[in-house]
Amino acid sequence: MMKTRYSQPAFTLIECLIAITILAGSIMAMTVAVTSAQSQMQQLRHAQQAMMLAEELMERVNAEPYDDPNGITTTGPDGGVINNMDDYDGFTEAAGQLKNPSGTLYPSEFQTFSRTVAAKYGTITLPGFGASNCLNVTVTVTDAHSAQWKLTACFPEPP
Repeated sequence: MMKTRYSQPAFTLIECLIAITILAGSIMAMTVAVTSAQSQMQQLRHAQQAMMLAEELMERVNAEPYDDPNGITTTGPDGGVINNMDDYDGFTEAAGQLKNPSGTLYPSEFQTFSRTVAAKYGTITLPGFGASNCLNVTVTVTDAHSAQWKLTACFPEPP
């Protein structure tokens, strides 16, 4: 008796190996893309946290009166007391010690930053308005890797 051989379409071993190699390469490419996107998102979040800290401190400076109530014209705190904008000159908060305006420590994810303030008097010239005295304030936020974010504002002297 003769055996009949049926021919069924099938993949050869080499075709299977090629398909597996292509699939593995595709998965690796997607993994690299996802990992890169996650890293960029983490960097963006880190920068966003730093700028939020800088903006919050600049808002604190802006909330103070321009002129010193005691008539003191030097920058830096007057006897350790902050009672006007220029008193923030030299203000420093070390990493692990950052506090919000109510004096409460920020959550731990913000405690890897430090921040400082520099303030100095100068002039600004605006077209159509001429020169005006102002207080130039720069808030610098630094992370544990020495990356820095700076926010600068010029507060004009009130009339």
